[in-house]
Amino acid sequence: MLGGMMGRQGGSELAAEVEERVAARSFAPTEIRASTVEGNAILQGAVLTALDLARDAVFGEPSMA
Repeated sequence: MLGGMMGRQGGSELAAEVEERVAARSFAPTEIRASTVEGNAILQGAVLTALDLARDAVFGEPSMA
């Protein structure tokens, strides 16, 4: 995943170039894509994780009913 401003600006052309170079050096097939997430994806993920933990602490773990 190519994230941030560079990933968004480079788009599919940059992703294709990176995928080609990774394929030349890797034994495992690897798909490279440009991120479409606006803003700071790491921060957004951290906030969502914190909210999940806070919800579970207040209301308990969700049941698998």
